[in-house]
Amino acid sequence: MASINRKKDGSPNIKFYESQETIVQFDVVRQWLQKNCKKYTQAEPPTNKGLASLVVQLLQFQEDAFGRNVSKPPLNRLPIRCFMDFRPGGALCHILAAVYKFKSDQGWRRFDFQSPSRMDRNVEMFMTVEKSLVQNKCLSLPHIYIMPEIDKQLVVRLKDIIKRHQGTIAESPEESTHLVYPPSTSDSSEEWVRVVLKRERCAMIHWWYYPDSYDTWVTGIDIDQEPESPQPRSGPYEVNVRWLLDLDEYNEWMNEEDYEVEMDLTGRRHAFKPRYTVEEASLNARSYGLNSKYLLDNSRPNVEVREGGNHFNLKPNSGFEFLCK
Repeated sequence: MASINRKKDGSPNIKFYESQETIVQFDVVRQWLQKNCKKYTQAEPPTNKGLASLVVQLLQFQEDAFGRNVSKPPLNRLPIRCFMDFRPGGALCHILAAVYKFKSDQGWRRFDFQSPSRMDRNVEMFMTVEKSLVQNKCLSLPHIYIMPEIDKQLVVRLKDIIKRHQGTIAESPEESTHLVYPPSTSDSSEEWVRVVLKRERCAMIHWWYYPDSYDTWVTGIDIDQEPESPQPRSGPYEVNVRWLLDLDEYNEWMNEEDYEVEMDLTGRRHAFKPRYTVEEASLNARSYGLNSKYLLDNSRPNVEVREGGNHFNLKPNSGFEFLCK
């Protein structure tokens, strides 16, 4: 049985980084580090498992030092997608290169993310990591245009949020990376999910209106469909103000797809991915794949779906469960 429940915080998905498939992916990163950062790694050459363990520690430090419950965090959380980029010369390579260099420059024998005496230095290390990601074009900060129809008092607050989180304010829509619109009028009380990564009988679940650090790694499930490939963009993201308000709450730039407006700047409606209510999903169990988002309506009773050898149990308040024989 695998029950899909949203995580309570942005702590790392340890089982994901401990899985054999992920350990194998670190081989590319390890080889890149040995080639490009030999000076900082040759004394104690890293292993795939050692790198995976280090990434888990980095992610946990982000939660402890920059997470939602931290008062006045010194930095934004680095995007989770950077820690999932296993390409040679990709974001994860540059993250690890920066931390190994920092460790060497400080004369540390080992990393220590638990000791209070190391807190300031570890924060400084994350500042170095962020700078490296920007320099290597693995990370760019939003350039945001606030639409004129937004209430002026709210505009003041939004500008403060943007500045505190290192974004910049655009003077016109044409030069922006993001257009921010007034609040959405749609009901957001329901929970929606989509699956962003799939392996055999495992999936990474993303919860709408929560940051990517809350994505949940679930094992022991069967899903037929494949994740939808990212589509190239020809213009700025068009999101409602909740995208910025949630940024301020979680100290993490939010996933734009969760906040896209229904009508764009030209008056054309966006083509959203298909949506399914619990009843609609029950008519097609195989649509519990990765190209859609699904409503978890807590006001409805349990709905059971049986297909082949699988028993799907949709439970209020706790997401849906897959009971696999």
